[in-house]
Amino acid sequence: MSDLSIQGAKGRTKITTTRSDRYKKVSSDLVQRNFVSTGPDALWVSDLTYIKTKEGWLYLVCVMDAFSRRILGSAIGETMETKLFIDSFNRAKATRQKAVLPTTIFHSDHGSQYLSDQFSRSNTHL
Repeated sequence: MSDLSIQGAKGRTKITTTRSDRYKKVSSDLVQRNFVSTGPDALWVSDLTYIKTKEGWLYLVCVMDAFSRRILGSAIGETMETKLFIDSFNRAKATRQKAVLPTTIFHSDHGSQYLSDQFSRSNTHL
C-alpha cells in the first residue's frame, strides 16, 4: 500500500444521536418492535440519522408510513434541534393533507427531541 501511496480507512467518529432524559415520562411502546402495519396511516415511524460531509455533520429526520414504507416527511439540518423533528412531522401531515387517523400510532426512539414539550405541543392532534 505504501508503494502506491494509499492508506487504510480511519476509524469512524462516534456520534450519539439519542439523548434520553431518564426523568422524562415516555409513552408506552405500542408496537413492541413489530413494525407491521394493518393499513395506510395506521403506524408512522420516525428516526434520525447523521451524514458526514466535508463541511461537517448533517442530521436527517424522516417519518415513514410503515404500511407503504413511503417517506411522508423529512427535514435536514446542521443541528439536532427539536425544530428539525417538528418540521419532518409537519411535512408528513401535509403529505397526507391532514387526513391522519385519530388511531394513527407515531413511533420513535426516546430521544430528547421527541420527548420535548415543544414537540408534544406541536403534535397533540395526531
